[in-house]
Amino acid sequence: MSKRIPVAFGVILCLALVLSLLPLTGSPISSREMWEYKVAEIRRDPKRSERALNALGARGWELVAVDGPDKRKKALYTFKRRLPEQ
Repeated sequence: MSKRIPVAFGVILCLALVLSLLPLTGSPISSREMWEYKVAEIRRDPKRSERALNALGARGWELVAVDGPDKRKKALYTFKRRLPEQ
């Protein structure tokens, strides 16, 4: 009888953990925000970079990462923007 209490407590604790990880709103996945991503190779020239980044920003793209060694003439810029709800 004394071994059943810790096992039952463990089961209840695991169940509580699983339930706490579920979304509280109960909303279906279709109502969640959806994103699209874009990777662009842009020259490491301040004037050109600024123009290219401003143009992408004007179209709703948000910069999320830059990748590329410092000595390369170009770098990979990763952007995201929210998809319209369908």
